Amino acid sequence: MLAPLETSEPSGSRAASRPATVRGPRGTAASITGGQDLTLDPADFTEIQALARARAGLNLTAEKAGVVQFRVATRVRALGMSSFREYLERARRDPDEVSSLVGALANNNTSFFRESEQHPLLRAAVAQGLRTCSDVRIWSAGCSTGEEPLTLAMLVRAWNPTAAGRVRILATDLSREAVAVARGGRYTDEQVGAIPAELRARFASPAADHGWFDIAPEVRRSVRFARLNLMDPWPMRRRLHVIFCRNVMIYFDRATQRRLVGRFCNALEPGGYLFLGQAEALPPATNGLAYLDQAVYRKVDE
Repeated sequence: MLAPLETSEPSGSRAASRPATVRGPRGTAASITGGQDLTLDPADFTEIQALARARAGLNLTAEKAGVVQFRVATRVRALGMSSFREYLERARRDPDEVSSLVGALANNNTSFFRESEQHPLLRAAVAQGLRTCSDVRIWSAGCSTGEEPLTLAMLVRAWNPTAAGRVRILATDLSREAVAVARGGRYTDEQVGAIPAELRARFASPAADHGWFDIAPEVRRSVRFARLNLMDPWPMRRRLHVIFCRNVMIYFDRATQRRLVGRFCNALEPGGYLFLGQAEALPPATNGLAYLDQAVYRKVDE
């Protein structure tokens, strides 16, 4: 079973320290106050639910109303607006703003070398692809601000520097802002601190701005970043050897999850690998995928 979206902000945040509830027909609370005079009433929440589902398949249940309030209020204030109603009027006529809304609702939390327990299986997948194919095709789906695909590029160069040019990494995310950060390749010293020291010395260098680091150009050139809504048609013309989609499907309902996994399976080469987040799991052999270990699945040969 896939884990649900967390329903609270990190401890210590303003959202975690104040009540945020919605009243509906079954006795839930009446409205959500987002600080100052921002109040999310049930009608606005319902419209946000509909927009997020139609645009990106997000499943925003009533239990997530507090998270929705907190994240959308940040967007409302950033645009200098005074109410959720004013914001929704803009979203109705601006598709790009709906994409920004979805980006705000999805948690972009990520880091370098996250869930490193999966890396031995990634190494086996890359080695297998290099033995049997002219190139190895990897997709980081829902890549957020780029730490995951850049980690993959560093690992490939560390494992097999002479063959690194044969590994092609596509990284996509719906959020325009997240993709811009990823393309820039600049991260704080705290963020790059998650990179093992030896690889950090090779692949990250201090930027002109104090406290920031630039990822090495050869690593950044290994990854092609693009915007993509997973609900839309996918542009890949060839099947992939590896797909990473970690901590993304937790935002979707079961039907959307099943459709997405089926599409991933169809997009993989026979014997290809699907990497999920550790909080996510599929029944064994679901949609032609066999469980290996550490939330990693392999496509059953056709």
